[in-house]
Amino acid sequence: MNKEKIISDLKKLVGDENVSTYAEDLFVYSFDSYSIPFLDETIMKCRPDVVVKVKTTQQVSDVLRYANQWKIPVTPRAAGTSLAGGTIPIKGGIVLDLRIMNKIKKIDIENLQVIVEPGVIKAKLNEALKPYGFFFPPDPGSEEYCTIGGMIATNAGGMRAVKYGVTKDYVLGLEVVLPNGDVIRTGANTLKYSIGYDLAKLFVGSEGTLGVITEATLKIVPLPKHRAVALAQYRSFRDATKTVPHLIARALPSAIEFLDKYAIKAVNEWTKANIPEEVATLLIEVDGEKEDVRLRMNEVVKTCREFGAVNVQWSDDPNEMIKLWTARRDSGPALLRLRPEWAKMYGAEDVAVPLSKLPDAVEAFQKIGEKYGIFLACIGHAGDGNIHTSISIDVTRKEEQFLAIKRAFEEIHKVALELGGVVAGEHGIGLARKAYMEKQHGNALQVMKAIKQAIDPNNIMNPGKIFD
Repeated sequence: MNKEKIISDLKKLVGDENVSTYAEDLFVYSFDSYSIPFLDETIMKCRPDVVVKVKTTQQVSDVLRYANQWKIPVTPRAAGTSLAGGTIPIKGGIVLDLRIMNKIKKIDIENLQVIVEPGVIKAKLNEALKPYGFFFPPDPGSEEYCTIGGMIATNAGGMRAVKYGVTKDYVLGLEVVLPNGDVIRTGANTLKYSIGYDLAKLFVGSEGTLGVITEATLKIVPLPKHRAVALAQYRSFRDATKTVPHLIARALPSAIEFLDKYAIKAVNEWTKANIPEEVATLLIEVDGEKEDVRLRMNEVVKTCREFGAVNVQWSDDPNEMIKLWTARRDSGPALLRLRPEWAKMYGAEDVAVPLSKLPDAVEAFQKIGEKYGIFLACIGHAGDGNIHTSISIDVTRKEEQFLAIKRAFEEIHKVALELGGVVAGEHGIGLARKAYMEKQHGNALQVMKAIKQAIDPNNIMNPGKIFD
């Protein structure tokens, strides 16, 4: 079937105004946050043939049924904040834009749940829940932009995963359109169930390779009444990371974040935070009842000093807490300002290791940066072992630096696997890490491929991602 016929048929399904083949649109939908540094590289030639915006489950069903009939690739997409190349249409075809499916359909406080469409922005969901005294806990750094559908598709995490868990822990049920256009409902409206295969969790983390999520029933929890944040600084990364499991055991923090000296220097220059620049910094948040928070913060201070902290202070002043959390959230972009002529590269920024291996991992990554002469800073979620290696290259020496950084990526992933860790903690596999899937999963990878073949035999759903 020729392209003109396909475009005409799609317009009949969703309306002329929701189908675009304009060059500008095809360009914009050809990349995501992962691929921005590669703007003039081969990866940027992966443009869709058409962009289709959908408003309803029925439209999604109609488009997928049509695409499956003619074996047209379909790449689901919303905000495009993927840091793994998950929404790059490397096989062309249709980019299915779900952003206008953005209704909060029901806030059900009595049953501790909310029903939403996939295009709902995470931060806006919590704004809507706040007057009821509830929130949806997973908190990726892109929460002001990322969508619930994308969070489910990648099993997104965030800073407070150490206490509250990640996206999969809040998915009760899903409405999903399968590649053949059939619509299924998974899970239940109860807070727990044991009724066969947990199909809802099958689609969590599937990155759009098995179908399109069109509705989600999510568990919500009460907002904590009080919060406080501690700043603990060390002259050794090993001392800082060794503190983490003891903090979890003694104080049950809601978040434990870490930043190295480069990250602190960057946020000081950008935000004027005036944080002392030690080798390693931990940010520790505790939440709950006010008196309980005070008692646990005292335990945090005691524990940090016991394990070598040279500077420990805490505050429950909202302005001070905002300053510290802003410093952490802005540390990634702030690092680029240290060297404006450099570009940040995503590809090995999301490994996770067992807590006991955090010191070994950080030391190994710093040595890899030195070995290849690349700028590498370590930040991330110390509470669950998720390390974000913020890596930048000198664009004036791009060809030489690309070769070095590819080797560095390989070594970072190798270290993570050797330490018993994983190549992705919360950003997903996409294009960036699919080469490591066999090493990560062994024979279990064949089971994943069998599931993909059974649900999507024509391989139209986000082809080329996770595995070929």
